[in-house]
Amino acid sequence: MPPVEHVIRAHDGIDLVSRRFEPVDPCADRRSLVIVHGASEHGRRYDHVARLFADRGWMVVVDEVALMTRQADPLIHRSVTCGWFFQMKAALKAVWDDVGKLHMPVLVAQGGADRIVDPHVAAPWLKKVPSIDKELKWFPEHYHELHNEPDWLDVMNCVADWLEERVKCGPDVATQRVGSEIPVS
Repeated sequence: MPPVEHVIRAHDGIDLVSRRFEPVDPCADRRSLVIVHGASEHGRRYDHVARLFADRGWMVVVDEVALMTRQADPLIHRSVTCGWFFQMKAALKAVWDDVGKLHMPVLVAQGGADRIVDPHVAAPWLKKVPSIDKELKWFPEHYHELHNEPDWLDVMNCVADWLEERVKCGPDVATQRVGSEIPVS
């Protein structure tokens, strides 16, 4: 089934676009997954991942963030501005500064051959996460975009299995405890 596209015009005139993939066989409690793409790319590069999760019973929303027009060009950027660079540095600092606030389940999936980020930073960061439910899935021969590797299906099924261990599907699941004493329904 093709995704349903939603467009909201923001007050500044920018179209905010998202697409919803409905599950083939929906979960009784309507599990949802939001995919937010990385910097300098677009959400359509995740359609195959969204379809995989929809096939597994998830309702998936792929966020396009903001596109000036429907034919935004280019959708993949190979350079960044100085402002973006410094905002990214500030965001990375905040990720380290706020790591102690993460008490929910945390999965880090990291390619060992990543050339975009330092793959060896994932483990020390994860050690600082106070959650009792945390895991590093290490893919030694993989690069930055795990969802575009030749064995992407195996990798994404690994991620889906991890999520589904924590977010159960079924009418008998009223409340689930996820990584802390806070009930999640």
